[in-house]
Amino acid sequence: MGNQHKILNYFCLVCILYVCGACTNNTHNRGIKFAENGEVLNDSLTYMSMLDDDSVTLIKLPDLNNSGSRLIYTDELIDSIWYVPLETNKQSIFGGIEHLKVHNNKVYIVDNASNSVLLFGLDGKFIKKIGRTGNAPGEYINPVNITVNAFNNRFLIYDDKRRKLLIHDLDGNFLQEKPIGFRMNDFVPLSDSAYLVNIHLSENRHIPEIAESLLLTVDTNWQIQSAGMPGSVNICSDFSHARDGIYTSASGHLYNPTFSNTIYQYQGDTIVPKYVFDAGSMNLPPDFLCGLSFDEYIEKYDNPEAPYGFIDKPIIETDTWLITSFRFRLMNVYLFYSKDGGRYHWSIMHQMDPESKRFATLTPIRGMTDEDTFYGYIDGVSLYNEIQRAQENQELLLGDELTQLEPDDNPVLIFYRLKPDNG
Repeated sequence: MGNQHKILNYFCLVCILYVCGACTNNTHNRGIKFAENGEVLNDSLTYMSMLDDDSVTLIKLPDLNNSGSRLIYTDELIDSIWYVPLETNKQSIFGGIEHLKVHNNKVYIVDNASNSVLLFGLDGKFIKKIGRTGNAPGEYINPVNITVNAFNNRFLIYDDKRRKLLIHDLDGNFLQEKPIGFRMNDFVPLSDSAYLVNIHLSENRHIPEIAESLLLTVDTNWQIQSAGMPGSVNICSDFSHARDGIYTSASGHLYNPTFSNTIYQYQGDTIVPKYVFDAGSMNLPPDFLCGLSFDEYIEKYDNPEAPYGFIDKPIIETDTWLITSFRFRLMNVYLFYSKDGGRYHWSIMHQMDPESKRFATLTPIRGMTDEDTFYGYIDGVSLYNEIQRAQENQELLLGDELTQLEPDDNPVLIFYRLKPDNG
């Protein structure tokens, strides 16, 4: 009962965070029905608040405000690692990665500096830019998210400025576009005819049917089929901090609301809590968003002195690992949690074994190509400088892909296989 009580407490924190106490449901909204354990639109997407010890894993993290963190030695964690520099030439050079998808033998990238979408091979060779800026069919103004629908072999670009979805084949050839009547953060395919969508609350308050929902399901014409997961940040605050929240895992789809330390499972049109992180004094206050301006948020909660931490990067789950990172004092805190034994690697800092000659660095994991292989990326100048620092302390065996690296090169993909957790 003690552990269950803790889980319930943290679940209540998340509920208060998004419902914000005084916010009320609009029961007069057309098409919305209410169930005892959640909200249902068209009787299809249900938010379940039932918690028990068998269904929820409580993970207690070391409190960085009080105890610091253990240094991660990469040789203890990483079994094998390899680097793929993305080709740098006049056509392919870009400023920074906003979104990255690796699918089969292709790498899809949204460049946040030029608002462009680029296609590379898995070997790092530049293939082409997909689409271009403009108002014509197949063109975009502000591409903010991408995904691959493996059910029908389509590559999708979401243009936030024009509220439309651009559909391509996997080679980046434009096929058609679909208008979208709302703003969203990210989306994942559920089948060849349906998507799960994480919406942008503060920009959809004018649509009563979805004004207080965080998740939608839609069909291929982007007609809303269901809405659920209550959220009223648009009433409690003048801003909402938009970011990706839906991740495909070995067990299906996971969802993590912004600023929440709870990870939910989407299963059978039901949303249920699966993991809850206890971060001690790093936990955000339950009502911190209500009445808060963006400047006040930065001043109190997201700066080098703020004592708060929250999930900030993609969540990757396999049968054996739960991987993510937290944002704490404007830094990344790496988390590799072993589901088998409940052990974890948790730290802001990482370091190679002093006796090792294999260069191995860490970067937030962005996805996985299969159950055993994960990937992330690092910008060229950061990787170059890290190699130079490491070589000052020990002799390194570097492959050609790293010895030829220049500081102004495109980012470098990093692929990892982790060691099994043998306790």
